[in-house]
Amino acid sequence: MKDLLGQYVLTEAQMNTMLDAIGEQFDLDTDTIGVLHTGEIHAGRRHIDVAVASNEKETCFVSFGCSARRIEKSAWRDPNWYSPFVEVYLKFKAPISEISNDLIGVYDFCIKSACTNNRDDPRAELCLINGYEYLFIDEDEAYHNHAGYWGMFLCPRFKKSVKGVGDVLFYQLIPAYKEELEFVERYSQKGNYHDLCQAIAEHLDDREYFDVSCNPLTEKELDRILTSIIE
Repeated sequence: MKDLLGQYVLTEAQMNTMLDAIGEQFDLDTDTIGVLHTGEIHAGRRHIDVAVASNEKETCFVSFGCSARRIEKSAWRDPNWYSPFVEVYLKFKAPISEISNDLIGVYDFCIKSACTNNRDDPRAELCLINGYEYLFIDEDEAYHNHAGYWGMFLCPRFKKSVKGVGDVLFYQLIPAYKEELEFVERYSQKGNYHDLCQAIAEHLDDREYFDVSCNPLTEKELDRILTSIIE
């Protein structure tokens, strides 16, 4: 529904059930969930906040507010990876007490950047709707220097029924190196763009956390992935 300023927002009851669903899905104590509020108010957009909390294993950043408005688009390919209601998350291996305030701000920005095509365009819809996508994070040294990543892949992961909202499709952000993102930019026209993002993301099973560096895919590995989707 719209608030008085024309933004699409979850109702208080929907926020509470969404936070309960997030706590249940990610094994988080809802009493310890902190909320990073958006500072942007634009008519026609969604008011997207980010829930942050740790358990004994990891810290999760999870949006809530993307699902404040239905999306009327067709599925990219697999109808299982489509829902009119979506949210997005990323993970850290460190507890939140070990994450600096600067980095908390960076990854709050990453979540919210993943949710819009163009932050300067009030008509912008969510980009994470039609399956696998990718996103560069440009000119952000704190992000680049932390674990060497330059962006992320947006990957549909699971649906969860949320009372008062509906079936919500959750996307995970998978950290990506510059070479991998540039490869997608160069070759996305050779095959289906979403297929290429999916094929690469499926080779990144060990890359779950944004604070853990991994080996980038080699050019040879990327070439094999490309060949597998165009032959």
